[in-house]
Amino acid sequence: VRSPRPLSAVLRVMQFFNEKFCGEVVKVVPELFPDDYFTCTVSCQACRRRCEKTMNHQRDGVGHFRASRCVFQASLENKIMLCKGCKLQGNEVQVVEKVSAASDNLFSGLAKYAWSGFVLECPNCGIIYRSRQNWMGNKEPTEEAACIEVCHVWPDESQLLGPGTQNAGRRLLEGISGTAEVVRDLSAGPAKALTSWMTDQIAPPYWVPNSEIVQCHACGHTFQTMESKHHCRACGYGFCENCSTKKMPVPWRGWSESEVRVCDACYQLSESKRQEEIVAENGQPNQLAPRRVGEVVAGAAEALVYGWQYPKALFQEAVRPAYWQADSEISECCVCGKGLPSPESEDSIHHCRACGKGVCGECSKKREKVPLRGWDTLVRVCDNCSHTDG
Repeated sequence: VRSPRPLSAVLRVMQFFNEKFCGEVVKVVPELFPDDYFTCTVSCQACRRRCEKTMNHQRDGVGHFRASRCVFQASLENKIMLCKGCKLQGNEVQVVEKVSAASDNLFSGLAKYAWSGFVLECPNCGIIYRSRQNWMGNKEPTEEAACIEVCHVWPDESQLLGPGTQNAGRRLLEGISGTAEVVRDLSAGPAKALTSWMTDQIAPPYWVPNSEIVQCHACGHTFQTMESKHHCRACGYGFCENCSTKKMPVPWRGWSESEVRVCDACYQLSESKRQEEIVAENGQPNQLAPRRVGEVVAGAAEALVYGWQYPKALFQEAVRPAYWQADSEISECCVCGKGLPSPESEDSIHHCRACGKGVCGECSKKREKVPLRGWDTLVRVCDNCSHTDG
């Protein structure tokens, strides 16, 4: 029988164990089965066969792969065309039906498209096929220039396949819109100066001339060159947009009984008080016929300038490429999830030229070529589809 231990020895042992095990207990589960022992669980949407890569292979930048051939599904359009010349040399280079070659500009490319049809262009071999090269007896592209291959369609990868590359209408619309924007930007300065001068010529005598208005009479905001200056119909001073949002009838200035723009200060004054100030200034209301006629003419001109926006909206839907998401189906940005404006609003909905999804302006600042979609020039792409860093 062991003799009893002294209490001091027992205390030292307890203190030792207390110091050794008083720390935080960390729960570490050993990894008994690494991911390398299992294959990827993702299946092809066409043939329903699983990927042959190991688990989490996408973390290493490796895409899905399966060596066996896939089956064609019309709903997925999972067949692509490969350049036959490059295929014979052991390279697989995908080609798509395009409106024009990379060396053609917008209008010459569209003219060739109307005359010779679509084109197949290989980055190594150049133009290998035109659909209407001859008046008669034209062969199919698979007979002389390309070969068809059915590819797998993985659910979490963006597929750049053949359908949806016929973008002739969209390119024409963007070309016309771009030309119109350039003309508008170049003529904006002279047109603004001419408008300001004409406004001063037909303005009522109590109005402060535009040339003398440097800042807002209420808040002191300094006007920029292209910024609009608004006149209060009651006092005649110049104001910014935020300080002249009110409207009310100003009959004592000769503006009949219709509601016109006034500043916030005049909106608070009573009609009798305002009439007393006018009598103290002139003694009678001013003649406003030239100014009223000028506003009618300016309104008609503005309607003509912005009238293009209405048929343009109709054209955009008519020439939308097949892979583009319809504007009516877009509610948020595909990258950041930010809500996008409705098609009825004045703000534009941007489309990524690579994936065709709706994207906001902040997430689609990069410009790249997307030849597999028929865009051989620098076009808008979203951050998800961009291949450039930064």
